[in-house]
Amino acid sequence: MVPRAQKEHPTQYGIDTVTFSSWGTYIGQLSTHNFESDWRSRVTLGGGTQVMQGWQVVKNTYFQHQHKYFGHGRYDNIYGWQPTPGMPKLSLLVFLDGEAADMDEFELELLGETWAYVTVALVGMESHAIELERVAKFNPHVGFYDVHGRVCERMLVEDILSSVYPIDPPTYEEILKPEYDLPPEDLPAY
Repeated sequence: MVPRAQKEHPTQYGIDTVTFSSWGTYIGQLSTHNFESDWRSRVTLGGGTQVMQGWQVVKNTYFQHQHKYFGHGRYDNIYGWQPTPGMPKLSLLVFLDGEAADMDEFELELLGETWAYVTVALVGMESHAIELERVAKFNPHVGFYDVHGRVCERMLVEDILSSVYPIDPPTYEEILKPEYDLPPEDLPAY
């Protein structure tokens, strides 16, 4: 994967978050200060994974913000949003559970995208792992992690975060902080 340039944004206090369970929804900026309340009030679990709806929400939100505040990006009536020279690249981390019905369309989108660095973590058994691996091989802006079986979650988190944040990634000690652990009663039931 191509190294990413990282620049601190003055108004950014958290991580912009989009969910795509049944439909794409922009949650807002999640941070350690508001994570607990926002997770409980804004995130809905369940439904079928609609990765393309989430992708479109991410794309529209990012391009509209870049265009409104910095003059980057342009909208074409036929092709939609298009990047302009000098536009900062989006750094995107996507967690998929392996049940998305529209994965083929998402893979085709990723093959040609150069305006974003996309890291995909596929959790669980999925027939699209081979295709996503090929996309990551042919597009240096895409990284792919196939996560199933016995994997040390914290080491995986450290590896993924170091690919998303190549400059000053979170340390292993930060990842091990107990305040980031969910209590057993809050873990999802399968």
